Amino acid sequence: MSLVEFEQLLARDKVSRQDRTWFPKWYARFEEFLRETGRTGEQVHRGVVIEFSQTLLRSGTRAAFRLQAFRAVASYHRLVRQHIIPDLADVM
Repeated sequence: MSLVEFEQLLARDKVSRQDRTWFPKWYARFEEFLRETGRTGEQVHRGVVIEFSQTLLRSGTRAAFRLQAFRAVASYHRLVRQHIIPDLADVM
C-alpha cells in the first residue's frame, strides 16, 4: 500500500492534522531504515521498532519526535497491514 493510501486511512481514523502530515513521513523513514538494514519483507516486531528509535536517538532526534515515529509505525501496521505490533505500549 502506498503512503498516499496510508494518508487516506489516517483521515478516516480521525488522527490530528499534525499526525496526518507527519505519520507518512515517519513511516517512509522507517521503510528506509528497513531497507538499509536488510529487513524488507521481515515481520515487523517490537525489537525492530526499538532499534529504529535508537537510530533516531543517535541522530539527535528529540523524544517527542521519536514518540511520533513510534506512533506512525504502529498506526501504519494497524490501519494498513491490520496487524498490531505486540508489546509497544510500554515504550510509547
